[in-house]
Amino acid sequence: MNVRIKGFTVLELLIVIGIVAVITSTVFGNYPEFSRRLAIEREAQLVALTLRDAEERAIRTRRAGGSFFIPFGVHFDLANPKEYILFADTDFGGNQNFYDAGEEIETITMGRSVQLKDICAYEKQGGSPPPDCDINSLSITFKRPAPLIKVHGVKGGPVVDMGVPDFEIYVETEDGVHQQKIVVWTTGAISIEN
Repeated sequence: MNVRIKGFTVLELLIVIGIVAVITSTVFGNYPEFSRRLAIEREAQLVALTLRDAEERAIRTRRAGGSFFIPFGVHFDLANPKEYILFADTDFGGNQNFYDAGEEIETITMGRSVQLKDICAYEKQGGSPPPDCDINSLSITFKRPAPLIKVHGVKGGPVVDMGVPDFEIYVETEDGVHQQKIVVWTTGAISIEN
């Protein structure tokens, strides 16, 4: 009687263990890089969603400060690159169009490995000068009934109406390896680019 015993040989077992070890080291070796890319993409999406939230609040006429015509906006400040503020512009009947302390609806803190890098103003027409990235802080407000936005910023001095068509808000990982750009047009359009 010839009986065959079924099972693995030691060589087959070592080959399977080797394959699993190679796959595991590849996956775990790339995890930190994957995690940083995911974090920067998530934060760029959250910035864009916060801008859209401010726009939606203004359009649907949410009451703030006793009025239905108060602008809502988002304020960015490079002095505090880990957070930005969703606000209701309740000063002076909502005609100021920039953030002041006490107007906060929500302060959004970015994830532990992501921060604001730059705020730039630019014109997208041919032959235009390079972007102006000397902006320290920026308030983007939405006010009904006009769908257009109002933008005020600080360039080392008082708050001024920026008066340019488009803005870029850059977020990056703290190690500076990955970055995303949120583009905001004064028409109210918002996009995210690499």
